[in-house]
Amino acid sequence: MVFKCSDCGVLVFNDNEHVCTAPRDTTEMKGTVGMGIQQTNGDEPTGLLGPNSETWKNVADKMATNMLDKTMLSCAMEKEFEWRKWSQQIPYLKFKQEWFVKITPPFMNAIIRFRVALTEKSEKSVSVYLDCYDMLGIMGEPYWEVYPYEGDVGRCAINQMDELFRMIDVGLKE
Repeated sequence: MVFKCSDCGVLVFNDNEHVCTAPRDTTEMKGTVGMGIQQTNGDEPTGLLGPNSETWKNVADKMATNMLDKTMLSCAMEKEFEWRKWSQQIPYLKFKQEWFVKITPPFMNAIIRFRVALTEKSEKSVSVYLDCYDMLGIMGEPYWEVYPYEGDVGRCAINQMDELFRMIDVGLKE
């Protein structure tokens, strides 16, 4: 099990003993981020839950479990989708100066996702993702997909950067 020391924030694994040197007087800790949980009654603070309170222990256990679950899931995703391999094989992208690029999480089996617009607050943008496993379409090799492109989608191989940027330009004009 993993838990976080409520006084100093150190992560402790597998019930290893942790000797904390942080101050123990919770009255001095009010207002210090990470030293306790502020108890409230609606919008009114009613006191600080100290590291030995039962509520604090319950919250700390939930946080540790949630963090461990997310870490294990992230490790599984990294292995399954070969993120380290692709981080070496994905080419550098030198975006056009006039583009605003918003990086987004790689949901739905994409390795990378981003949006391109001509202004920062534009309602119109082009969606781009990298599919390395033919899970979102079929091309037989890792490919970029651009939408919209000529009323549909456009695809090009992972290293065809000139074609990728051309399709983005076309999509931005639609």
